[in-house]
Amino acid sequence: SYSIASALSAINVALIDLDCVVYRGATMIEGADGAVRRLRQLGWRPVFGTNSSVKTRTQISDKLMAMGIPAEEDEVLTSAFVAAMLVRDVGGKSAVVIGAEGLRQEIAGIGVAVVPEPPCDVVVVGMDTAFSYGKIQMAMDAIRSGATFVACNRDASFPGDNGRLFPGCGPMVAAVETATGHPAHHVAGKPNVLMLQLVAARYQVSPHEILIVGDGMDSDIKMAVAYGSPSVLVAGGTLEGTTDGAGPTYTVESLADLPCLVGGKTGF
Repeated sequence: SYSIASALSAINVALIDLDCVVYRGATMIEGADGAVRRLRQLGWRPVFGTNSSVKTRTQISDKLMAMGIPAEEDEVLTSAFVAAMLVRDVGGKSAVVIGAEGLRQEIAGIGVAVVPEPPCDVVVVGMDTAFSYGKIQMAMDAIRSGATFVACNRDASFPGDNGRLFPGCGPMVAAVETATGHPAHHVAGKPNVLMLQLVAARYQVSPHEILIVGDGMDSDIKMAVAYGSPSVLVAGGTLEGTTDGAGPTYTVESLADLPCLVGGKTGF
């Protein structure tokens, strides 16, 4: 419709969630490749943003490319990369990293020494399938000694290929917070707006020029509301969760329907 098209005419960047929006596990969601291609034709810059802290941006870029979705490394944002930016911002020189190899690589990639145990300047907690009592103890020792506590995200769970849910980063962060009696000093991922601040700085755009596309009310949409950006809820996700009374600007069945929403957009 004309009103929707004109409302979206200011958009320059689309920050698109990955899990359950572009793919489920190793399987691309039907029409995602064509939708991204069409958005590029409309003059938008797609940026892919995920709370996952397991893979590097390069690994995700390669995964998207293999699905027929061109994506450069710098068009991918992960909570691991945002966590690395936080470590840099707090002046950390050494970090104990509880998480996957991809998280360790992102932290090391900014020139921070990833150390196996304290002493350290920063403790970074991400998704870790080998999480253990010993790791809680290690984080506890470091944080009680003054290390800055950076969490990748508070996601309770994440979906696998077959729809089964798996424990996310949130339970690991909660364990360390409970043990230390101290909430994380910084949380990198959604619904915090750090990812959007990076997008705004990189592309020199204002909040109203960024469209957030995702399936999570309490992550993607809540982040959009907090930043003052328009949003699209992919209804294949869930309407559960809260955004303090504010909902998505638009709703579509799948990413494949997004170009139809903006089809009337003028100026291209």
